Amino acid sequence: MTRFPGRARDAVESPDGHPLQQPKPGAVIFFIWTGLIPYLVLLIAAWSLDKSQSNLVTLMAVVYAASVFTFVGAVRWGAELMRNPADPSLLNLIIAALPSVISPGLVLLAIASGESSGVLMALLVLGIVQLVWDIPAMRSGALARWLIGVRPLLTLLASLCLFGVLLRAYIG
Repeated sequence: MTRFPGRARDAVESPDGHPLQQPKPGAVIFFIWTGLIPYLVLLIAAWSLDKSQSNLVTLMAVVYAASVFTFVGAVRWGAELMRNPADPSLLNLIIAALPSVISPGLVLLAIASGESSGVLMALLVLGIVQLVWDIPAMRSGALARWLIGVRPLLTLLASLCLFGVLLRAYIG
C-alpha cells in the first residue's frame, strides 16, 4: 500500500490502486474500550453473588471471552487476506483461524463438563499467547499500528477481570 502525496494522512492505496479510507481510530478505540464493560460487569457479579450463582457467572465469562477470541481470530484472518489478497499464506490463515475454532470448543467443553474454571484458565492463557503473537504484527503493520497503544492495556485489564472471576470461583 502506498500513501497518496498531498492527501489526508488516512488515504492509502489498495492493492488494485483504488484509494481506501482507513477507519478513524477514535471511533474504533471507543468500541474497543466498551468491549471491556462486560468483563467488569462479570467481575462485579462474581463477587456480589453467592457461590452457586458465581458458577454461572464463571460460565458467562467463558462465553464472553471465547466470543472475543473468535473476533480476534477473525481480525487476524482478515489481516492475512489483506496482506496478500492474491496469494495468502495457508499456514498463516490456519493459525489465524485457530482462536475462532478453539474458543467455541472450549465453551462446549465448559458446558458439557459443568466445570468452567479450568476452561476460563485456558482462555486466560490463550489471551496472553494471542497478545504476544499480535504485538509483532502491530509493530510490522500487519495489524493497525495504533493498536499497540491500546491492546496490551486492554488485554491486561480483561485478564485481571477474568482472573478475579476465576479467583471467586476457587475461593467461593
